[in-house]
Amino acid sequence: EIFRYYRMVPRPLRRMIHGAALKVPSKFERVSFDYKLKKFTEAETTSILEAHSSWRTIFSKQGLREILSHDLNGHTPSFTRIYDEAFVDFPRFPNEITGLLYADLKAWLIPMLPWTDNISMAHSIELRLPFLDYRLVDRALSLPQEYLFKGWELKRLMKKFLHGRLPDDVLYRPKRGTHLPLSKWLNTELKELKNHYLSDTVLNKEGLFNMEPVRRYAGEHERMEVDHTFKLWNLIMFSAWKEQNGLTL
Repeated sequence: EIFRYYRMVPRPLRRMIHGAALKVPSKFERVSFDYKLKKFTEAETTSILEAHSSWRTIFSKQGLREILSHDLNGHTPSFTRIYDEAFVDFPRFPNEITGLLYADLKAWLIPMLPWTDNISMAHSIELRLPFLDYRLVDRALSLPQEYLFKGWELKRLMKKFLHGRLPDDVLYRPKRGTHLPLSKWLNTELKELKNHYLSDTVLNKEGLFNMEPVRRYAGEHERMEVDHTFKLWNLIMFSAWKEQNGLTL
């Protein structure tokens, strides 16, 4: 809803707003308000589809151009490819919200299910994920938009159904994540791992990256100036994947 109005703002002014957002101090918390503000104002597009897929990615188009070597720029697939494929079915949905939910289901949730299954079974845990019966999903995607969202209220229909069945302090309390404090660990317990996997000889062994911005991200994060957790962690995971599988790309 906010983006519906924000995209009416002239592009030069949106660039100024993003510049101002970048100056907001980082809290080094998982998906903090300052991160959301910077990420929301990052996309210059007025297309809700492009803005949604950009919100779900770690590196923007400009961010990718910045970190990849000059030889790779112009030869990489769309940075939102997984969402571009999910949006093919967007026109068949009656409203934007339902179409975006379906795109998240296809591009975000479905790839995660094998991961959760593999991780849980590797540790002898029997994991059950609620609300994934295909009939329930089909029904939810056929509902009018106002049944799903109203203003800032999320999970509206579920809360209405569970009202009186769960205590209000459980049903209406703020969302609490189970995320690890990676932003702080990258400067402490994981600092040695970070330095190894982001080094020129490991991450950039094949010459895929422009290391200047990578070093800048690491330095700004270590000095607690800017929270680059998501960018750094993605680069670390890619670097570790290459090294541990003996790959030369």
